[in-house]
Amino acid sequence: MFKNKFIALIILTSALFIACGETKEKEEKSDETIVFGETKVEVYYFHGDRRCPNCNAIERVAKNLVNEEYIDNEDVKFFVINFEKAENKEIAQKYNITWSSLVIASEEQSIDLTMEAFQYSMTNPDFLRNEINEVINDFL
Repeated sequence: MFKNKFIALIILTSALFIACGETKEKEEKSDETIVFGETKVEVYYFHGDRRCPNCNAIERVAKNLVNEEYIDNEDVKFFVINFEKAENKEIAQKYNITWSSLVIASEEQSIDLTMEAFQYSMTNPDFLRNEINEVINDFL
């Protein structure tokens, strides 16, 4: 059983490294200064310069959830962070980010939902939404 999970993890990781080099999305420009750690719960979607369809789906699912369910809640904020940019190096190092990742953080702890995000963002986005929502609610 462990061997099968390990092999699946290796295959998934390899596929992600290959696939994440497929497309380059234009990033939204913002004049807003990003300040991390000032919100009770922060949902971080980290990405590199090149993004695959799965990477874009993860951002879309997480962003839509936060915008729909927590739009009036000042305790929850969503961040899209290009970990390859120099100004984001510190936050990426804090969460050990080396590739596209979904992390939900509070002052006391963080939960990495990257594996679930890649597994479900395209095949079962509602399941992923529920997972993200559950972590956010636990942190609130």
